[in-house]
Amino acid sequence: MKTEPRLYQGFLRRLVYDVNITTAVIAGVGITVLVLLTGAEVAKRYLLNAPSGWVLEISEYLMVFGAFLGMAYAMQVGAHVAVDVIYLRYSDQKKRIADLVVAVLSLFFWALLTWSALRQFFLYLARDTKSPTVLAVPLAYPMVLVFVGSLICCFQGLLMIYDAVRALGVGSGVVRHPDQPKEERG
Repeated sequence: MKTEPRLYQGFLRRLVYDVNITTAVIAGVGITVLVLLTGAEVAKRYLLNAPSGWVLEISEYLMVFGAFLGMAYAMQVGAHVAVDVIYLRYSDQKKRIADLVVAVLSLFFWALLTWSALRQFFLYLARDTKSPTVLAVPLAYPMVLVFVGSLICCFQGLLMIYDAVRALGVGSGVVRHPDQPKEERG
């Protein structure tokens, strides 16, 4: 019987999952603030005829905040976009292969985005680039969110690859979430 290395089975997986959940909660708070801020701006604009010049920019940053900090959790729980119509027609073996291909492509995408975000961050930092708006926010700060969110997605992608390879090797295709109770064997 094959077993996972203990460190990967417990600590690293738990760390990635905990980071995903924490950033998802933070993203949820950001999205809640976005909704409240947008609602207040709509009321202020149309009821009091007194729009603010800064709400749109803050809303844009909050959207980036929510999307990038919540994405790894969405990957973890399988809430990302999928074409189930095709996938459901596959045999179990083809599903495991498809899972591996998707995980590898996902990791490639997130790694590329992480690298690009890091390069852009340093460029913005070196040039002291600011947004051309009333707030003149240094653009390096929002780019940190893109970098951190993408990096967390890279770690989730690595877990997905590990699970997909393991499912191919084991043959069962069932990869248990750490919080899911173990099945009783009879």
